[in-house]
Amino acid sequence: MKTQDYEITITIKADVSEKGIKDWLPEALKEGDWNYRVVKLYSTDIKPIDRSDSNYKYLNDMDADEDS
Repeated sequence: MKTQDYEITITIKADVSEKGIKDWLPEALKEGDWNYRVVKLYSTDIKPIDRSDSNYKYLNDMDADEDS
């Protein structure tokens, strides 16, 4: 088996009306190809994002594109 290490950052908007992301993400990472292709998951880093922060302005722009 040939392996390569990666750092992957995924920015999402999640439905948290029934469960917080920290409750369902670990199980979701065990599904599908993710489960078969990832040899070892070293860590997950989950933090909320403040959309009013200029670093995340693009999120509002992307949501506005969906509404048009």
